[in-house]
Amino acid sequence: MTIEHVFIKDQKILNASVIIPTLGRLEKVTKLCQNLLDLDPLPIEILVIFQEPDEYERFKSEDFPPRIKPIIIKEMSAVKARNTGINNAQGKFIVFLDDDCTPVKVNWLERIIQPLIDPKICLVTGAVVGWGGISGKLPFIRRAFLLVPIILEPIGSPESKVSGYCHTVAGGNFACRSYDLKNIGGFDESFDSPSLYEEIELSIRLKRRVKGYVWFESSASVDHNQALNGGMRATRQNFSEDFVVSQRMKLIKQLYHNKINQYFRIMSYIIFRKLVSILRKLYTLSTSEKIKF
Repeated sequence: MTIEHVFIKDQKILNASVIIPTLGRLEKVTKLCQNLLDLDPLPIEILVIFQEPDEYERFKSEDFPPRIKPIIIKEMSAVKARNTGINNAQGKFIVFLDDDCTPVKVNWLERIIQPLIDPKICLVTGAVVGWGGISGKLPFIRRAFLLVPIILEPIGSPESKVSGYCHTVAGGNFACRSYDLKNIGGFDESFDSPSLYEEIELSIRLKRRVKGYVWFESSASVDHNQALNGGMRATRQNFSEDFVVSQRMKLIKQLYHNKINQYFRIMSYIIFRKLVSILRKLYTLSTSEKIKF
């Protein structure tokens, strides 16, 4: 079974809306939109959600076709930008793309939507190439976007070549049915912006609601040209340990309402972070000692 296509003036079109939240990266998002017009098939619309009025006005002056629709919001919030996209989307499927991610192949849209033909699958996420600095990227795990039980720590390789079931999505490259996202109210806006865990919360909440699964599609890959500025860095430069822990506590409290369960999971996460910190120091020490000899 395949996704139904529509042909308009000899162009193959998918009934999908691509949503791109952007902040501080006008040049990147402009180039990205130009690249997306080469997709085959194309989406019915590309919603670019701006959080800065000057960037919005400058983008509107570009000579883009009506398929590309810029929208401005008043608040700098990645979560609210995504929800604005969801609320305005006309497509049967919604696909999220970060402003510093570019599809590797022209059939990216078709590849990331195709698994949603299976009613048991509620979310599809694709590979992310060049995603540097991922703490959960472990050399002995070939799969992508898994979660450690209890503490919900993401692990795996975003560049995995192995398609299959996973636990959560990459916020900059995933797809869902529009009805499902709108039915659960989109992303939880109680998370601070930038948050680190709204995708995990959404994934688990949606899986629970529709009793579905998340699928990782390795062929729906994007190239992550990780920008040194803009995006989340425009609103928060320092992701301190206190901030990271506070966001994880919020994630656990949103998903689990039993106080004992919350306490157990939060304490397990804090212990996990301390153990990882000790192991990293030991590894750095052993490496430096080898260099001396």
